[in-house]
Amino acid sequence: MKTFSSLILGLIFAPVVLTGCGPGGERGSEGDDPDGDLLTSEFEAMIGTDPDNADSDGDGFEDGEEYVNYFSPTKDDDFPYTNADYPRGPLPSSGDWDALRDAADADEDMGRGWNVGNFSKSFAGADQYGDSLLLKRFYGEVILIDVSAEWCPPCKAAALTFEEEWQSFVGDGVMFFTTLGDGINPGDGDAIADRWAQWPTGEMDGDSHPYGHPSQYGGEEGPAITAAIIEDGTNDETEQEISRPWLNQTNSFPSFILIDRNHVITTVQAGAGGSVMEDVAEMVGEERPEVDYPLPENVDEIRDAFPGAGSN
Repeated sequence: MKTFSSLILGLIFAPVVLTGCGPGGERGSEGDDPDGDLLTSEFEAMIGTDPDNADSDGDGFEDGEEYVNYFSPTKDDDFPYTNADYPRGPLPSSGDWDALRDAADADEDMGRGWNVGNFSKSFAGADQYGDSLLLKRFYGEVILIDVSAEWCPPCKAAALTFEEEWQSFVGDGVMFFTTLGDGINPGDGDAIADRWAQWPTGEMDGDSHPYGHPSQYGGEEGPAITAAIIEDGTNDETEQEISRPWLNQTNSFPSFILIDRNHVITTVQAGAGGSVMEDVAEMVGEERPEVDYPLPENVDEIRDAFPGAGSN
């Protein structure tokens, strides 16, 4: 797979002088940074943001904060996660992403799709915290997807291990997703991500959680699940919009899909008894693909000014 060489900039950006104000205060000189987002006008012209508007896309996050933490300051649906600390690295530009997809389409041995060897297709959804997640925005991370259903006892048992493994890999540029199809029992309607996340805590309305105690599945009552959970499917419980392509291959809940740092599917595993976690551990040491993503000279100062932003 082709990667993109790092961009060597011939521009020298004048450093922004911080005045000690917190985000939203007056920062920098008016000539270099008229909107006070800690990016110089010259740098903003290069990345396509408005040098006279600290929040070019109107999503509530300043351009400097978004850009240096690898979120788009020009897309109002892509902004720092407010409730979770998912791994995030530099992402290809729209043009470079199109080139990656075109190269995959042109490669007879790869293509784009849901099968082993394919450049993975993407999907979008809101996690249990309400944060909007798009699979392709985790390009460069190792991605493990757990295809589960609320009515499936083996899925509940696997979820306890899945969360434990997530905690061990969370600092290594690894992203775990659960795609959760339909309700507690077939016919019960849509999945509820928060119900799945809160199950190990026992903190649900009513006398007992509808899943029963985690000890029924080999676990103990404990913290909520933090790996991303995406509700999947329509009101028709027989159709999982995200999960179905993989279920067609495995015919199994749970199933596990592993995607490498180049966004290529390497494993589609039926059931929880295989070696997929060992495969994740082996991938952790792989280098991220090179991406053209120039950072401003004052990147560390910007990150210090926005301590709530997550970054790799």
